[in-house]
Amino acid sequence: MTQPLIIAPRLMVETIYGRSFPGYLPLWERQGKTTRFYSSTQLDQLEHEVTRLAPTNDLYIGIATQEHDLGARSRGKASTTVASGSFLIDFDFATSKDSSRAYPEDEERTLEILARFPHQPGILLRTGSGLHGHWLFEELAIFDAPKGRRENEAQRREFARRVSEHFQEAGYQIDPVHDMARVCRIVGTFNHKSRPPKPVEAIRFDPSSRIDPTMFDPPTARGTRAANRSDGPPAHHDRIKRRCAWYAHYTGPGAAACPENDWHALASITGRTLEGGREFHAFSQADPRYDEREASKKLSRGVSEAGPRTCTAIRDAGNEQFCGRCPKWGQITSPLELGRAYDAGAIGPKPFGFTNHGDYALLDQQRQLMLLLSANQLLDGRTQLGLAERSFWQRNFPSPKGGYDTQAAGEAIIGGCREQGPFNLATVKGRGIWLEGDRVIANLGGKIPDDVKGVFLCFEPLKVPEATGFPTARLFKVLEALPWRYRADAMFLLGWLAIAPICGALKQRPHCFVHGPPNSGKTTLQSLATDLARPLGLSADGQSTEAGIRQVLGPDSRPIFIDEYETDNRQDRLAGIMRLARSSYSADAPVLRGTQGGQAIQYSLRTSFFFSAVNVTSMSPADETRIFVLELVSHADDPEVGRFITSERQFFSEMGPQWCAWMVANVTNLVKGVDVFEVAMPALNSRHRTNVATILAGAFAALHGRPPTEAEATSWVAEYGDAISRHSRSHERNDSAEALAHLLGHLVTDGTGMTYPLGHWIARELELQDGRKIPNDLGEAGRIVAIHDMRLNLTGDQPGLMIRNGSPAIDRIFQGSKWANGAWRRALGQLPGAFTLRDPIRFPNSSLKWRAVGLPLEVIPPPMDGRLLNEEF
Repeated sequence: MTQPLIIAPRLMVETIYGRSFPGYLPLWERQGKTTRFYSSTQLDQLEHEVTRLAPTNDLYIGIATQEHDLGARSRGKASTTVASGSFLIDFDFATSKDSSRAYPEDEERTLEILARFPHQPGILLRTGSGLHGHWLFEELAIFDAPKGRRENEAQRREFARRVSEHFQEAGYQIDPVHDMARVCRIVGTFNHKSRPPKPVEAIRFDPSSRIDPTMFDPPTARGTRAANRSDGPPAHHDRIKRRCAWYAHYTGPGAAACPENDWHALASITGRTLEGGREFHAFSQADPRYDEREASKKLSRGVSEAGPRTCTAIRDAGNEQFCGRCPKWGQITSPLELGRAYDAGAIGPKPFGFTNHGDYALLDQQRQLMLLLSANQLLDGRTQLGLAERSFWQRNFPSPKGGYDTQAAGEAIIGGCREQGPFNLATVKGRGIWLEGDRVIANLGGKIPDDVKGVFLCFEPLKVPEATGFPTARLFKVLEALPWRYRADAMFLLGWLAIAPICGALKQRPHCFVHGPPNSGKTTLQSLATDLARPLGLSADGQSTEAGIRQVLGPDSRPIFIDEYETDNRQDRLAGIMRLARSSYSADAPVLRGTQGGQAIQYSLRTSFFFSAVNVTSMSPADETRIFVLELVSHADDPEVGRFITSERQFFSEMGPQWCAWMVANVTNLVKGVDVFEVAMPALNSRHRTNVATILAGAFAALHGRPPTEAEATSWVAEYGDAISRHSRSHERNDSAEALAHLLGHLVTDGTGMTYPLGHWIARELELQDGRKIPNDLGEAGRIVAIHDMRLNLTGDQPGLMIRNGSPAIDRIFQGSKWANGAWRRALGQLPGAFTLRDPIRFPNSSLKWRAVGLPLEVIPPPMDGRLLNEEF
């Protein structure tokens, strides 16, 4: 640790302010919240008071003097300051302050970074919890008018910004200080916030190390001072260096022997760049004749006395060897123009190219959103202020009239987008797990490797811990305990749960649709699956829309869970979500949808859906090849099984992060496993083979933490062969049509002995209700419809034929068929236009309310008037 220096409080004050300064210097006591003011003739009294109060009080002095003695209860305001002698920077240490900011770890690290800053503080104090640095002025800054005070405040902000950027380049943060009314600790006192109190002591004291504060005029002020400063975006030193051979030589290898005339020319150009004095001093130090104070004066004159040196003047000064082969000769008037390019920095909108629709692609770095904007929007100040705060634009595009140049700002962004070339949205990826070649990229808020090819956005970090294993076998036992129609589906669900957190890393992402009647454990399974996917999963209710899902997901790759999928039976909405699932199964090509309002781009989805519902809604054949449909049946009310599932459900309720971490750690194992299982798979449709291989590879990796061997994959394929074959047969609509024909063809005899198919009686009842007077009693047709637990709805949002779930009468009709034991509900639910009512309804044959399958009225055939029973129905 640096040894402290013995410095008296008065000497510190005189070094900063001089022995004679205007106004009154405030001395503030933190414990009593009282202030004492001292003129330059009262410094002995100030030092005496400091010595008296220091053992018991935290003491601070102002970084600027006040116009008057304001009394004990006021430290003064920035607007009433009259003189200042230094820039103050307050350095906090991470080890001394409880904060989420990335402060340097300690004094040693802070001093190490500070040593690389072009300007060193004249006074550096150890405060007990950090450092206070004072960059001393060559002359006391006296504010005779508000304008001078504003200029000094602007210089303070610019200086603090540069120090802050310097520390950011090293990966750290500081708290920029530029408030003129601020106070700072004084040497010879103690920091009483710690126990025991720590001394405030000087570790650097060099009164000769001083700076000219005008070196840190912000771009706006420099533009005001330099009447000949060219219009347009500000220039960047590095950009000029890359494009001008003369400039590159004398700011690089030739800096040590730079002729005086060329040095003056460099001052007139470098001084007008955003980097300004910092870069000018940096390359000037290579000359053995370098003197910081002299260089500062040269730089100031280079900016204020004339415009930037022209190309012609540079060539005529003996630089033909550089200018003679310049590809820009005759196209520009000064090398300064070569440095003009838009620089987004860390907070500005970042250009990414243009689309074939004429829009420009930008990354909003602060909100982590990709946007498409038109040229008119980019030239509009309102749009610009929506992309970055005003200070960003003022700093980069100052206007001599104040504010900033909106036209120059917009043109610079457009130029930046044009330089990037055509925009490829496929390179933009949001949160989730991705694969670049053989490398896994976990974009969850941590640092992304610098050499990745994609552009990774993270709107809000998702916290996933380091993987430490997972009790997958225990989880599988819970899944097996659920009442599956086919027991092997427990393994298929395990596989889907395994791929869900890492779906973005897969070439194909099969979806899962679990359905079953009430009391089948569907709700328990839905909540278990949702919990296991946290924090990577997204939950949506049954009324979600395609547009809503796209908007929430954005560029992220995260699984989506939709419960009560068929809630309102709006076919257009359900079709939209199915269309989305179909696209996301293997989506790679983006859908570009820019808007005139500059809304966020809609991305191609790389997600996997989990649907749950009472009935399986209508799917196209294309949907069926991308979705594993798993069926639950009513459970047997076994109390022991119920207790087991409830207990295990509680155990796994908070283990989502661990499950996600486990699968992230096994991405490579899972991807390798897909290839192994595909080889072991029997001759199947290629898509179905990939789907099954993906699901089985997920389950195997989750259970064993490695890819399978060829023998293991072959064994699993044999074990689950029946399930693989069953899932390879799409649940086509002809199965639904057969079930409907079986139902409507069931013969029913009325009270008079007339026998007709059930469909005839339903059709007759429909005739009675549709546009005719409904008889007071049910009538034969109405009675038959009622005793079969059916009812007709001809009004409201969902007209149709309602069939009660769990109806004993319907169960008897399907008894002995492939639709027995309630399977008819699923088959009928797959008919085009079939739906499930959101709420239970009453049926004429029961006093209770029941859930129901709804069939469109179009499935009801006409009545059989005059036809024989052996005619085809």
